[in-house]
Amino acid sequence: AAGTYDVTLTITDDDGDSSVVTHQVVATDPPVIDPAIARDTFARTASSGWGSSDLGGSWTLAGGAASAASVADGVGRLTLAAGGTRNMLLNASSVKNVTMSADFSVDAAPSTGAAYVGLIARSSATDNYLVRAWLNANGTVSIVIQQGSAVLSSSVVPGITRGAGDAFTLKVDVSGGASTTISAKLWRQGTAEPATWQTSFVDTTGIDAAGAVGVHGNRVSSATAPAVIAVDNFRVLDNG
Repeated sequence: AAGTYDVTLTITDDDGDSSVVTHQVVATDPPVIDPAIARDTFARTASSGWGSSDLGGSWTLAGGAASAASVADGVGRLTLAAGGTRNMLLNASSVKNVTMSADFSVDAAPSTGAAYVGLIARSSATDNYLVRAWLNANGTVSIVIQQGSAVLSSSVVPGITRGAGDAFTLKVDVSGGASTTISAKLWRQGTAEPATWQTSFVDTTGIDAAGAVGVHGNRVSSATAPAVIAVDNFRVLDNG
């Protein structure tokens, strides 16, 4: 345990004579090692793209001009016009079984149209797993699990409605091989994390390969105003 201790050395020779010396030593707690393989707190400024993450490599934008993505005031931002989609990927962080999380908010009111914010796993040039928080125009929030564009499951998060700027945390777990289990939970910031996964789906034709991780944003084409998604505390654990 950390603290200051007396360490005493006593030496006795063959004749029975002895000598004693005492010194103090200070013990400190070992450093806390973050097991994450990728993380980002967005503590930097970037006007075109998200730059390099704290851990996990550089962010790559898929969809739209680089100016649609920026970093300021401790968050990564994605600006979405109606019908716009942005995927931000850490291609250097290729991993198969992961637990991922991120905080997010959307500035536009529900009445202006729905938006999606999601986490991406096992991403390749042709496929990915995508778990999206569906911020519906009626104020409800659902979790949608997808393989690429194919919806595998969709479920309303009970007890949650959202307004403009409300902040949430999305957490996702992807594990398995040819049969892959995708689990997710979502909660409002400032409240306790749910003890169990709120939704889960077993994909029996799973993506059996490692791939990039990332963040997804989408604004529905019927939206009457643009939206800005703010993302913070992105974190990825490699579960082997």
